[in-house]
Amino acid sequence: MSTVTVFCVPICDSLQACLDEKVAEVSQRKLSRVIDVLLELRMVAKRAGENPVELLDVFLRNRRQLAHHDYLWTHRFRRQLEQSFLLRVTAGDEEKTLPLDLVWNSFEQLSQSAKHSYFENSRADWSDIAVAIEAQS
Repeated sequence: MSTVTVFCVPICDSLQACLDEKVAEVSQRKLSRVIDVLLELRMVAKRAGENPVELLDVFLRNRRQLAHHDYLWTHRFRRQLEQSFLLRVTAGDEEKTLPLDLVWNSFEQLSQSAKHSYFENSRADWSDIAVAIEAQS
């Protein structure tokens, strides 16, 4: 079982602004499913300083639906998220920082991939490897 540590960091204002603009645009076209996803993203983005994992997980679970509606916007939002956060993988005293790559369908898959990448190049025990997400400085 992986351990996820959350660092409390403020969310980048541009992510919130990007979501607000898209909600306004989609509301005019009355696309209720897309509006629901965007509103959920907007809600968790406000709390991303407390729990960035939730924001990433909601985005990853709904990325295909958003991309079906507007691929370019979804791609740009994904890149904003990737530029806003980093993964920190630790095992005991060893630590490695990895760029965030949102190609997975859930944060759990992302976390497992990071652990696997670290495990291949380390002598650490699998159960000792922890993955954390933090703001990009």
